[in-house]
Amino acid sequence: MYVRIYKINTGITGRNFSSDKRSNFPIGGKTNSFYSIGNLMRGIEDFYLEGNLYFIDKEEELEKFYNPLGDRWVAKKKYYISHPKKERENYLLEASKFHEYIVREQLLEIANYLHHELNINYLKIEVEDGNDFSFYTNVALEEMNLNDEGKVELKGDKTLEIKWSENINSQNEFLWIDDFEGLVNRVQELKASNRIREKDNFYETYFEGEKSSLREALIKEEEVESSLGERGISYILEIDNSFGISEKIGKKIGVNHTWLKKCSFKLVF
Repeated sequence: MYVRIYKINTGITGRNFSSDKRSNFPIGGKTNSFYSIGNLMRGIEDFYLEGNLYFIDKEEELEKFYNPLGDRWVAKKKYYISHPKKERENYLLEASKFHEYIVREQLLEIANYLHHELNINYLKIEVEDGNDFSFYTNVALEEMNLNDEGKVELKGDKTLEIKWSENINSQNEFLWIDDFEGLVNRVQELKASNRIREKDNFYETYFEGEKSSLREALIKEEEVESSLGERGISYILEIDNSFGISEKIGKKIGVNHTWLKKCSFKLVF
């Protein structure tokens, strides 16, 4: 999964170094002239971004993009990174804030997925490796838009706690969950084992004696289902959010190199 690097530029450097200035095309070619040493150095620096730099140099082009953080666009001095998912390819985020937003989006989706699939009402997310939550200075983790009135609380620099007061099976749109195949498989295993346990409890209760009834069996079945998320299950989730950005390129565009390394979280539910 790869991303594009963008620069909003209506200046001389953009014109000189862009073989086709439309945002759909990477920069290329050589310049014939420069108007200042400053423009020359900026142009050379941009040129060596391994062919993955795109210029937006028209107002109508910029209107096609959306900044989900609500920040104003900054020309020339800032680099932007496109959202990795095709469904949100018009999202552009400032390079220095990109990974904070993406990780929050991923954790939000994982929380909604576990809540929806396993009917849990509590989730703890602990940082195992990589940047802890003190690195999230541009996005508020507590403002995750969770389904079913889920509430997020930050417990120190390494722990997030999420609690739900209800489960009304809200509509979900999952962009990332297929990237976490191991987690999906684990969830499906838990659901399968729970269904087997439900059947065993149903037949055991139904045939244990004259006092048993279908109603009692169904009550028992509901109790087993509701207890699925109360067994203290944990899972280590590993995430690679480098998206093809090297440390060299990250340094040029303002991405802290620590975001380009694999990170891991312990999920407890």
